[in-house]
Amino acid sequence: MPRQGLLPPTSTEPAKLTQVIVRGINFFTAFTPIEPLKPIILIEGLFGSGKSYLARQFKHQGSRTILLDDFLPDQFGELSRWISSVVDGGCATEIRSAISSSDSVVVEGAAAVPVIEKVLPSLDEDRVTKIYVKQMSNSGGVISWIEGEMLHADLPEAAQLSDVRSYHRDQKPWTTANIIFERLPPENTE
Repeated sequence: MPRQGLLPPTSTEPAKLTQVIVRGINFFTAFTPIEPLKPIILIEGLFGSGKSYLARQFKHQGSRTILLDDFLPDQFGELSRWISSVVDGGCATEIRSAISSSDSVVVEGAAAVPVIEKVLPSLDEDRVTKIYVKQMSNSGGVISWIEGEMLHADLPEAAQLSDVRSYHRDQKPWTTANIIFERLPPENTE
């Protein structure tokens, strides 16, 4: 299958993967990458996984940070068009400006890769670090990725039409991420 944009990787060698398991949401306290991060960092994950929190931590470290949800229209309600709504919302100018003027740019969103592919179709993958955030659950000592299991569940028709859900279900972006954060619930302090 021919390569399209940032998906899938260009070589048959697996990406160097750093898998980090964190309790709570203090990502940086548990994180030392195998190799230096590249100048463009894409943070993806399903809704509520902790992507924005992680992006803000990069911002505090000096990275120019773009939260794609900020480009949704105020009355956004059509779940099926998240990707095009973000692109149409004006993120392209912001992303291009950030990449041309900053040493480190973080783009965070539930489907950051397809947005970047629309905005910068010729972006060199060698400049990109892809991070995927999974919010894990602990039920009776069994750790699972509930959101991941929901990708194939029967949901109401509106939710099934979501371009974000389809992207995650069909493209499985965690399989091409350079870094995966598996965020566990905090330990019980009682």
